[in-house]
Amino acid sequence: MVRSLAVICTSTAALLASHAFAAAPRPVVVELFTSQGCSSCPPADRFLSELSDTRTDVLPLAFHVTYWNRLGWKDPFSFDGADTRQAQYAQWFRDFAYTPEMVIDGKAEVVGSNRSAANSAIDQAKSMASRSLQ
Repeated sequence: MVRSLAVICTSTAALLASHAFAAAPRPVVVELFTSQGCSSCPPADRFLSELSDTRTDVLPLAFHVTYWNRLGWKDPFSFDGADTRQAQYAQWFRDFAYTPEMVIDGKAEVVGSNRSAANSAIDQAKSMASRSLQ
């Protein structure tokens, strides 16, 4: 009897937690394609860091690309997977890759240092996500 009561309580707690998680809005994924070798990237890097520090509705990700490494200094955070991921987005958006490029929820891209455009795209992604939940 005690054991079945413990199982019921545990199952009920797990069910309540899963409902709370399901009811929570998912964060907007913000991907920044950047490089330490890119002179235009530090403002975008700071902006992504600020998003991480100030917004719980955003999941910020930094992808350091390797194509800047050919200039003689290797970005220690760069990896080929970042180039591959950005190349897929380039096919969808512009047909070319650049830094700092920010991709919002996989559906929009902006120059990563353009805070106004990025915030608008984040707000639009949040709006689209909330509509899909209804």
